[in-house]
Amino acid sequence: MFKNSFWLFFASILGISTQYLQAQNITASPYSMLGIGEMVYTGNANFLSMGQIGQGIRMNSLINVSNSASFGALKQTNIEAGAALSNAEISTANQKTTNSNAWLSYINFGMPLSIKREIGLSFGLAPFSSIGYQINTIDSVKNDTFMVPVSKIFSGKGGLSKVHLGMGMRLYKQLSIGIDYQYVFGQLKHTNQLIIPSQYNMFGVNQDKDSYASGSVVSIAAQYHKYFNYSTKRNLPDSFEFVLGANFRPEADLKADQQLLIRTLPLGLGIGTKDTISNQTQQTGSLILPALFQVGFSFGNTDKWLVASDIRFSDWTQYKLFGNQETSLQQAFGFSLGTSYCADAYQYKNMVSRTTYRAGFRFDQTAVKINNQSLDEIAFSFGLGFPMGRSRSTLNIGVELMKRGNLTSNQIQENYFKLVLGINFADRWFNRYRYD
Repeated sequence: MFKNSFWLFFASILGISTQYLQAQNITASPYSMLGIGEMVYTGNANFLSMGQIGQGIRMNSLINVSNSASFGALKQTNIEAGAALSNAEISTANQKTTNSNAWLSYINFGMPLSIKREIGLSFGLAPFSSIGYQINTIDSVKNDTFMVPVSKIFSGKGGLSKVHLGMGMRLYKQLSIGIDYQYVFGQLKHTNQLIIPSQYNMFGVNQDKDSYASGSVVSIAAQYHKYFNYSTKRNLPDSFEFVLGANFRPEADLKADQQLLIRTLPLGLGIGTKDTISNQTQQTGSLILPALFQVGFSFGNTDKWLVASDIRFSDWTQYKLFGNQETSLQQAFGFSLGTSYCADAYQYKNMVSRTTYRAGFRFDQTAVKINNQSLDEIAFSFGLGFPMGRSRSTLNIGVELMKRGNLTSNQIQENYFKLVLGINFADRWFNRYRYD
């Protein structure tokens, strides 16, 4: 009875959250107008505060969605959720604006199917990409013998979300493999407006382009994990672990539908409709999502200290929407470095000793290029993990300070402060007990 009620409750939460994810405002970056928008990091608060590492992470009480081979390491049932708050300062050569957004970052569930055989399962949902921008410019158009001042507004919203289901297992001795199925879906909405002052007796124009994409994305992963210890027991203070991990997401072909509506606007206004110029509905095609390759490692005692690093690569020149490529996209590359430290995870009477301290750094050459120059990101992160009672459950706080773009390269510069609050419940829930 308890199990049925639990699964019904969790399925209800997933259903409600799926609807909520599609309505979230995650970014205000002008760069989100390109491709499928700004890619959203879907790892938990723990790994964000370590530079967004993940490929070499293999823990028995934390879900690592970046590498499905790690699911086999789970020894307890895990439920985790996180919420994020972001404050952005967006600057050009002559002006500066600020923007704040808050969103549901992730909901994940993980559990061991066989501790002895190291088989684990995980599923959940998270944002995949986000669009959220508005660019206002002043221009002029020619009208017979004189120029007419006009306002041009370019705006967009929406993005993609994902629901995932993955499984990991130990294949042979120190080698584990995993597979993760993701159903990606969402709407990409772009609006362009030309607004003309009413005294010129000319109608403005509004163009709405809505694209709806959905489909399957599959990633395969592997981890090689080796223990070095002075005794036969695992995870003693003198026990060390080395993990080498990789994840590959092949190119995906998503189904796409597009609607294009062009209409004239009432005199001097940016809302309403005067006449419809063109209404093209149900244009069917595809969205090609480029392949992604990630590799990384970690070394340390996972209950005391850890050092980890990742690299990643994706060729966004292969991105296509309805067969069209975007010339402002390029090959994306990045690397991360992270570390964590906990004085004594089993000192139940001393919260300071059980607190985990994390820090990280990452650099990304993003998929965007402006004036043939790469758009780069540099970020520093840190965080804390507080124990909850005597269990392995934790309350986690992650902070990332990130800079994107550079004014000296005639780019829009964005400075971000991101705070992620995550909670992880870890316990042995679905065990079958035996009594003598």
